[in-house]
Amino acid sequence: METNTTIDLQTVNSLLRELLETLYGQVEDSRHREELAGRREEFYRRQIVDLQEQLAALRPSPGPTPAVLQATTPTPALVPRPTRPPLHELILTALESAGPAGMTRLELEAMAGKPLAGVLDGMARRRYVIRAKPGVYALPDPPGLSGDR
Repeated sequence: METNTTIDLQTVNSLLRELLETLYGQVEDSRHREELAGRREEFYRRQIVDLQEQLAALRPSPGPTPAVLQATTPTPALVPRPTRPPLHELILTALESAGPAGMTRLELEAMAGKPLAGVLDGMARRRYVIRAKPGVYALPDPPGLSGDR
């Protein structure tokens, strides 16, 4: 038995009206979002200009005299030294107790309980530690004791 499904014209018109209303609503929402984005962009542009003006006002005038430079430059004693993370301190303490032979990465990882490859690479870049041999880390020689002139 065949069933012919026919949709009457009124149903089609009703569905099309609903679709059009939905589309018009979406277009209106998009226009509203675009307008808000434009306002935000203008607000941020004004903020950037204001900040650039404030920065320009804070910059010293060109060619300050040495006396002015001395008065504005903090002495090294007043500059706070950054503290090392606890993990760095733990590694440095272990290497200090190991002496000049140093410790392998695996020994340091066993002591710390976690992988340290990236940490040790960073400490070596900052010259907190040296690579005595491949995979072996030690403390660098204190300044003046390494024979450098």
